[in-house]
Amino acid sequence: MVALKPGEPVKNSGEDTPPSTGYGSWSDGGRFRQIGDADGSAGGPSTFAGRSIRTMLISMLLCVVAAMSLATVAEARKVPLGAAMDWAKLSPNTPDAAAYRNAFQQNYGVLVPENEMKMNALWTSMPIMIGDTVLSTGINYATMDKIASYAAQNNKKLRGHTLVFCSTNGQGEPPWLPLFNVLFPNGQTRTDMLRKFLRVYIHDVVLRYKTQVTSWDVTNEFFVDPTPGSPNNGDGKQRPCFWTNELGESVIADAFRWAREADSTAKLYANEAGLDDENDASRYGRSRILALRSQGVPIDGIGLQMHLDTNSLAGHTQSIMQPYFTSYTSRGVSVMVTEMDVRYAIPTSSYVSSTGQALAQRDLYANIASACQNDVGCTGFNTWGVGDKYTWRDAFVPAGGPNHEWPLPFTVGWQPKDAWAQICSRLCQ
Repeated sequence: MVALKPGEPVKNSGEDTPPSTGYGSWSDGGRFRQIGDADGSAGGPSTFAGRSIRTMLISMLLCVVAAMSLATVAEARKVPLGAAMDWAKLSPNTPDAAAYRNAFQQNYGVLVPENEMKMNALWTSMPIMIGDTVLSTGINYATMDKIASYAAQNNKKLRGHTLVFCSTNGQGEPPWLPLFNVLFPNGQTRTDMLRKFLRVYIHDVVLRYKTQVTSWDVTNEFFVDPTPGSPNNGDGKQRPCFWTNELGESVIADAFRWAREADSTAKLYANEAGLDDENDASRYGRSRILALRSQGVPIDGIGLQMHLDTNSLAGHTQSIMQPYFTSYTSRGVSVMVTEMDVRYAIPTSSYVSSTGQALAQRDLYANIASACQNDVGCTGFNTWGVGDKYTWRDAFVPAGGPNHEWPLPFTVGWQPKDAWAQICSRLCQ
């Protein structure tokens, strides 16, 4: 992995330049000197600085063994760094596509499809079944297969996001629902068919990407409604959405069990918004996850989205976040930072690294990265995008207006911010 320093431009290496594989490597950068005289010349007596060659070789061997042990420990705690990518923005016809691609390839090891793996993008047609025989799944993999191929060609891991989304804006629902509503009006038959369809969908998607995807956001935003002002925002109630309304709360356990049926080794996460620090909402979410696990539901971890703003710093110091992570990991539940960004609480017309909001953003990224690095149960750190040029937060500011929220670790010109330096100093080792 190439870790950029603040102010260092992204190298436009071109699409065909092989990226760095893995998350880093040990490199000496020097040369072995020939055993002999102190100036490195060959020959001379069989001693070097008063030591026999045998003694020196033994010492060298012990140093190598020690270095290997340290390397093993370091590699074990190398937290995978990932970013959500918008496939449409990687099109050759899109301005900045090459810079966008290079910033990702040079700095991240995990690709997370931002929207292309969500149900409304994949499940374009209603399944056709006769009894339990599936004639057609109705799933369109055209775009997602291109993303999977891109990740493989560039030696990037692929995260699965997401199988079942408790959404209120349609992203978690298949577009064929109007037809389903006509064919299967309210009644037991409707519930039975919907359960069959959902199991077919989860099985098919997980099996298709089984060789590439090692962790899935099986459920997304089921435990609390992250919408400000929502009646279910942090009050300890189940969030209402299409899937819970139709199939009840048991759909959560079913989704995890069906994903496990399809892949016995992938890590399965409940991805949640609004559970990023200790509060009523997070206590409710944690209690639900622990209760489901006690019932044998195969939930491996909690995904903490971490969509924060610059006013969040006081509540997200490392001294606060470290025990919060431990509240999960000490109970055997892995933690992954899945969608982090830190928007400006007060949008501005430009990003200036010395402003109070920029410094708060830097420190928030640093605090969460430190908490993750220091907890062996934290399995990944992902930002919801790469640079401020392309961010979902643009939907929340007036289109074409002068002000923006600047939430990501790279600028609109794809330069690393101080925030990236803080992330990298902790996780790019």
